[in-house]
Amino acid sequence: MEWRQDKTKHAVVSFLLVVLLYILTKNIGVAMTCSLAVGLTKEVYDEFLAGPGSHWDIEDMVADIIGIVLGGVLCNLI
Repeated sequence: MEWRQDKTKHAVVSFLLVVLLYILTKNIGVAMTCSLAVGLTKEVYDEFLAGPGSHWDIEDMVADIIGIVLGGVLCNLI
């Protein structure tokens, strides 16, 4: 897997979303699940609604999951 700038954006957004949601809810499960749902929704949108050239990308989901896990780790240390 080539780690392009797009993958970094996926990981950073997922990470920040977990941290923000954890700060707001104080519930790591909710924060991580919501962040995963956002990533999945984005990929479904890319596959079915975004138009020509856009498609589901498993590498984007891997980047999302990396960001989610790192966010979860940070939140557990807070």
